[in-house]
Amino acid sequence: MLVLGGTALARRAADALAACFDEHRLAVRIVYALAGATSAPRTPRADIEVLSGGFGGARGLQEWLQDNDAVAVLDATHPFAERISENARQAARALSLPLFRLLRPPFPRLRTKRYFLVASDNALPRFLEALPASYRRSVLCALGARRIDTLARRLPVRSLLLRSFASTQRLIQLRLRTLRLCRARRVRFCSMPPFSAQSVRQEMRAMKRRRVSLLVCRDGGARESFAKVVAAQRLSLPVVVVARPQSPSLAVPCLSLRDLSPLVRLVKRRRRGCY
Repeated sequence: MLVLGGTALARRAADALAACFDEHRLAVRIVYALAGATSAPRTPRADIEVLSGGFGGARGLQEWLQDNDAVAVLDATHPFAERISENARQAARALSLPLFRLLRPPFPRLRTKRYFLVASDNALPRFLEALPASYRRSVLCALGARRIDTLARRLPVRSLLLRSFASTQRLIQLRLRTLRLCRARRVRFCSMPPFSAQSVRQEMRAMKRRRVSLLVCRDGGARESFAKVVAAQRLSLPVVVVARPQSPSLAVPCLSLRDLSPLVRLVKRRRRGCY
């Protein structure tokens, strides 16, 4: 069974899935796949195989699933990892393979006038331009490494602090590309370790030290990533959150971390020859 991971929730899901199979005495090889973008990713328990580096698109993923006799795919990637999720949908559909999505609840809404929700990354520049100049003095941007270099050129801010968990090589490339695009402004980078859900104080200290005036982030939904939003609120800083992309028309069944029983039943049916 393939688990497309890369998040703390995905790691916990792989561990929970292994525990479920052990409890029902089902011999299932679980493979936990990472895109390879993070320098020091955390991995699940030792008996779960870990792949890093991707599959080479939908066709490569399809071939891997076929060669490894996969019984199902659990997409536990980040809500904004649209390309990986789309590759999984295409590969699973081509093989008529069951595909499930790990449910990741959105951020809770903060009851404050300084909390703003933006529809997409593309809407950010115009939205930030409408905010007071004091908000745009020193912006902490935590939007992931994929599009931050092109977004950085368009964001109307005086000082931009780009935060990324990317690998060292990717961070160097990102730094060079972004500095070329933003020569007229001050652009800084910080490679911050993944904080835990209890790290609000760490986030507050980091924001104070860097004199942040505004936080821009995505609705990742995880407790760990929500810590920075809570920290900004406690510091009375405005927060701009980019909403998740709309779900595709193709319906994918969602599972929660508390109930992975559909995957257990699926394996049992296959073992009996009913799948």
